[in-house]
Amino acid sequence: MLFVYRLVVIPSDEEWQPFFIFLLFNFILLLFFCASFSHGSLLVSPMLM
Repeated sequence: MLFVYRLVVIPSDEEWQPFFIFLLFNFILLLFFCASFSHGSLLVSPMLM
């Protein structure tokens, strides 16, 4: 998680920073939905995370 955080913070180009944050946000959402579908319920995964 620190590695991903550094990837977002270290780039000095301010134009690219929102793009990295957007990708990271989509990646977290994708993991969230994959976890919820594997457990069979959207309400189970927030408790496990």
